[in-house]
Amino acid sequence: MVNAELDLADGRIVPLKTTARFQLRLNWSLGNIDRKSIRAAEAQVDRAPRGRTVLVASHHPLVDVRVAGTRTRVRGRTRGGADALRRLACAGADGVLTGHVHTPFHEERHIEGRRVHLIGAGTLSQRLREHVPSFNDIRLGRGTIAGVCARTA
Repeated sequence: MVNAELDLADGRIVPLKTTARFQLRLNWSLGNIDRKSIRAAEAQVDRAPRGRTVLVASHHPLVDVRVAGTRTRVRGRTRGGADALRRLACAGADGVLTGHVHTPFHEERHIEGRRVHLIGAGTLSQRLREHVPSFNDIRLGRGTIAGVCARTA
């Protein structure tokens, strides 16, 4: 998990806290975004130098996503996730990197006139999963995501 901004040659990764020690709902392992966390992430995205790709890293998927080429639907039951995604897009985020579900995915969405990539990490775990162990190869260009490819471990 990324806890601080991380600068790369062609981009910046900004953290967004979606974990909570406790929530008032049956499955409290699902994500939650509080006001302080989304405000901090928005500010960090907004401060990123222009012309650099900005990715937000969170543990939980913010919204539901379909896995390309399959019938699999990743459930993004993060409280405040849809609003956070809209706010991050408006602030200038180019993509959101997530985990938690151990399913690789990549979906492009158009939000508030911006193209935003939703990218889910696979897992290197050998436990039984619907998908084989994998990781993402993400290529950044100047101010854009040039390619995303899930690779088998």
